[in-house]
Order: sequence, then structure tokens, then C-alpha cells
Amino acid sequence: MEFTQQYGLIKRIYILQEGGLRVKTYEDDQLPEEKHFPFEVIGKERTLIIHHQKGYLLGAGLTLAGWILLITNLDRAELVLYPQVMLLGFLPMVFGWLFFRNRHPRYHILTSTGVSIEFFVERDPRKVENFLEELMYKRNDYLKRKYGTVTSYDGYQEQCSNLEMLLNDDIITPEEYQDKMTRLNKMFNPQPASRIAYPYSHN
Repeated sequence: MEFTQQYGLIKRIYILQEGGLRVKTYEDDQLPEEKHFPFEVIGKERTLIIHHQKGYLLGAGLTLAGWILLITNLDRAELVLYPQVMLLGFLPMVFGWLFFRNRHPRYHILTSTGVSIEFFVERDPRKVENFLEELMYKRNDYLKRKYGTVTSYDGYQEQCSNLEMLLNDDIITPEEYQDKMTRLNKMFNPQPASRIAYPYSHN
């Protein structure tokens, strides 16, 4: 499954693959940048962040400072003679309005490597929502199949850790967790041991 977004000169292609998400970014005439995110590193939460054009805020600050500096060097009589000076006082408000008017919402999914996967929202929010739902479905299904199958071939402690991670990620229910742990204990029949949750094992 592919999903393409165009935002100004930036074009991104998101490709859902068997083991993760591949992102290709095209910007200007540069060579495309390609990143691959395994499902193991993709977090379950997405955050909506509103981006603003910081240039408008800078413009508001500079024009306000200039206007204040200008009027402090003029007496009241001169201000009456120069109404255009007073009109300049509206420029900071214009820049401020443009700053709050130009909102650019984006979804960010944080990975365990610290890198954020970004999705533009404002132009096609429904398509973005649908793709993110499909991404989470594929992620959860893949992790459940890979790490949620009880087997005698992998180590007991390793499987306990994987099941703990699946439970914490809400990929399996508490009932499923208990059922799998019961089968795992019967399979290995170990002495009761404390379990520590580690990141997903790639073995």
C-alpha cells in the first residue's frame, strides 16, 4: 500500500511493507531521501502538532519594535502631522494575524530510535487518518504474529518479555496474555521467575 503527499516543494511517498514502513522524500532537485522504519520501532501513539510560519512572528516583533522606536522620537504634535506613522502601528497586528492564520497541522509518530515520522494533515485529513489506521493495523498484526506465538524453539524468558511488550502496546488483551502465559508455562514448566520487559527481540 502506498500513500503520497505533496506539500510545496516536498513530496513524500509512504510505502507499507511486510516488516515496516518505507518513506521516500523528494525535495527540489535533490536526490530522494529514503528511510525504513521496522514495525518494532514504530510507536503506537500519534501526536498532532500545529506548525506556524515563524517569519510572520519575527515580522510582527520587528515592526512593533520599529514603530515604538519611531514614535518615541516624535512629540505629540508631529504625530498629528504624520498619520501614516500611526498606520504603521497596524503592521504588527497584520503579521500577528498571519502567524495565527497560517496553521499547518501535522501528525508525528515517534519511534524508539528518537526519529519522528511526519504526516501533513491540512490538505487531505481523511486520507491521512485512513492511512494511519492501516499502518497501525499492519503494525499490530505483524508484531502479534511474530512475537505473540508461543513456541518451544525460543527461550522462555525471551517469550515472556515479548508477551509483556505486546500487552503494554495493547496488541493483545489481558485475557490473551494470560492464556499465552499459561500455555508457555505448561510448555517449559519452569520454576516461577520474575519477568523483566525488554525491547522486542529480533532473533
